[in-house]
Amino acid sequence: MATHIGHLGVAGDADPYRPASDAKSSGGVVLSQAGVNALFRFDYYQPAEAAARVPSLGLDYEGQWTDDSTFVITITNAIRRVGRDAQNRIWNRMTQLTDESYMANNYQGKDSVWVDVLGDVRSLGLQSPRCNDRVPLTGNWGSRTQGPTIAKMFGTDPDNADSLPSPGDTLTIIFDRITSKGRTARPPPPEPRTKEYADFFLRFDPVVANDYRGEFVDDSTFVLTILESDPEYVLGTIRIKPQAQIKNGAASSDPANDEIDLNEFDPTIWGKPGPPTLLAATVSDYDNFNTVRTHP
Repeated sequence: MATHIGHLGVAGDADPYRPASDAKSSGGVVLSQAGVNALFRFDYYQPAEAAARVPSLGLDYEGQWTDDSTFVITITNAIRRVGRDAQNRIWNRMTQLTDESYMANNYQGKDSVWVDVLGDVRSLGLQSPRCNDRVPLTGNWGSRTQGPTIAKMFGTDPDNADSLPSPGDTLTIIFDRITSKGRTARPPPPEPRTKEYADFFLRFDPVVANDYRGEFVDDSTFVLTILESDPEYVLGTIRIKPQAQIKNGAASSDPANDEIDLNEFDPTIWGKPGPPTLLAATVSDYDNFNTVRTHP
């Protein structure tokens, strides 16, 4: 739902914690740590724990409304706070969110952290009550040694004329984090946008085409482009070569080592000839202002 954001019940253009008026195009202003703390509170679920200690998000962080319903907090200094806060509570290191003890009993354990909405967050039309929800903090802070894995992979066939890798088709591989792009590999990667570069990182069985090229278009996205097709190609597997040393951005993790069977993953990944398919028809009320259909 699109939202209006004020600060502790005060809504207006002068509100320092309200996104800029051009938020839809700029993504909204970046809020300091004080601004984030005015909108959200991170506390332990159990009252006795919340009264005695407080989880640390780090020495500094900032936040931003990336659209009208999504707020993103970015840690800018991960060193944890020490000592006590203004309420004389002891600062604690943030819990590993994937620990079994953290998730036990529906995130109601001793170390479970929950997030409260403090700011004046309402539906965009301002007609709703203020949001006062409290939810558990979930997800994953990451692992220093775990290698990057494929988060998303998809093919693009511009003309959708066949189901084989043909000139102009692309395969996009998105990893789950910023990667080193193989900079620690020895020998180092060949020149980007070449067949040799693609073969350095990927192994297809059988070979995907007679000619192709590959490149990292950003630190986590690899794109393979078909230049000359192989009419005898059949779907097989794709492997991220561990010797290519695709590690995390700091190059301190294990290398990526994924293997995917394209027959099981998506047999139409190289195209789906025929008419377009209607996937969904969805109704949405941008500001949730009413519950009935209105005319222009």
